[in-house]
Amino acid sequence: MDVVTSLTSTLIFVVSIALVIFSFKWDVRRFSRHRRAQKPELAPPESAVSRRDAGVVPVLPASVTPTHSLEGFLCQYTPAENDLHIYSRLAIFGPSIHPITVHNGGQLMLFGTCAASITVRSGGMAMVYGLVTGELVNEGGDMHVYGTVIGKIHKNGGSTSIHPVARVSPGCS
Repeated sequence: MDVVTSLTSTLIFVVSIALVIFSFKWDVRRFSRHRRAQKPELAPPESAVSRRDAGVVPVLPASVTPTHSLEGFLCQYTPAENDLHIYSRLAIFGPSIHPITVHNGGQLMLFGTCAASITVRSGGMAMVYGLVTGELVNEGGDMHVYGTVIGKIHKNGGSTSIHPVARVSPGCS
């Protein structure tokens, strides 16, 4: 009789743990669907779901509509392993801990993070939608900031525009 009681209590314990785990997973799934329904910018647009093989379509709030599409851009999703010197079109979705330099004819769209400096030389263009913790240096190119900048912004020439939804550390621009 003692064995039956022990097995029964063990079985009840295992079933109760399984029910707790199942209910927790169900609540998490229900909560995440609820958040996506309340914040439509978190849900991928239908075009992003149907074009997954063609590349990632960035999902941005409606107030931060990019002025360029990603057509013609090379997309980088992996972390940058060396200094980046950009001479053509590049969209970065991954992190970079090395400096990025945009040269004449180069175009950068940063959706990821950069923990180093971004320098835009004459004839280059950079659009920052992600996070930059280093310095932004404009040496005669076009720089557009829509994301978050924690470092300093140096305007040594060219045009630098900071969008109203951008978050820039106080005293950095």
